[in-house]
Amino acid sequence: MLRTIAAKIADKPMKLTCLVWRRLKFIIEKFFATLAYKKRVRSRYNTRFPVKWLTPKAVMTRDLDLYEPEDDKFELSYELLKDVVADRSGLNQKIWRTQVASVVMYLFLLSSYMSADLSFEFIIKMEKKFPGIKELLIFSSAVLGGYTMILQNNKHTLDNFILYLIEKKIPIELHYVFKSRYFVDKSITRYIPTNLPYLNVTKLNSVISALPLLFFLFSMLTMLVAAIVINYVVLHDIWVAAELGAWSKIVVVLTTIVFMFGLLYLISMQLPLPYRDYALLEKMTVLPTISQSQYEREFGNFYEEDRNDLEDMKRRGFLKSDSED
Repeated sequence: MLRTIAAKIADKPMKLTCLVWRRLKFIIEKFFATLAYKKRVRSRYNTRFPVKWLTPKAVMTRDLDLYEPEDDKFELSYELLKDVVADRSGLNQKIWRTQVASVVMYLFLLSSYMSADLSFEFIIKMEKKFPGIKELLIFSSAVLGGYTMILQNNKHTLDNFILYLIEKKIPIELHYVFKSRYFVDKSITRYIPTNLPYLNVTKLNSVISALPLLFFLFSMLTMLVAAIVINYVVLHDIWVAAELGAWSKIVVVLTTIVFMFGLLYLISMQLPLPYRDYALLEKMTVLPTISQSQYEREFGNFYEEDRNDLEDMKRRGFLKSDSED
């Protein structure tokens, strides 16, 4: 009798240990199974609705391909192309004036930094030793740069629209001529024939044509790095000199913020950014109104994999069933 009682008492810790171990094992399995389940759900979602990196030009091209003018006044035509080019010319004049003003400001700031004497009386009379003139000019230049970026973005939109009209409304043989006509600063490659298929580009031709492009890209990168270095040097000089005390440092901080937001604006308005493509969802919404039978064929079992996966997780106890909610 005593042996039986002692055996039962000794057996309880072992059972308790087994229960704790099974519970711990289940929690670990549930954690990794849930992570795998979420990964599968996310993978199916990304497959159905993929992320696409598109430039503003690519978005505009897709959008205008679906454009249907209501009347002749808003038809995409060569006449509209000429009107847009004329408007862009006026915008180019504004950009040119703001860029000239920005260059003048930077020349004055650099002359102050290098202790050189430059006269700008042909534009405006200002004394270089005026307290706070550097702070005023660097902040004004940053604000002017932000305004210029807005103008540049509008010009970029018009450029993309002009390119779209050229590619869609102008005969292919004249594409290069019209691009050279309306994009003097961008047409830097040789003429590419469209009606001479028997003329092939040789390796020497390709190398010689590529060198100017590489030099152009290198020059653009050098200018960008130089601009960043010049801004840093001028801002650092203003920060150290602090002619206006704390106000000088406040101006440096505000100018840096304006520059950073200007850079982010440039990236957001001209470089590729991710878009979630819900074309499949739109098709699922519209197709039943057009052809119910086709909708059943294509999307009748669309969510079957999702349902089976969810039911398997519930069956294994890793997710709550509907009756437990």
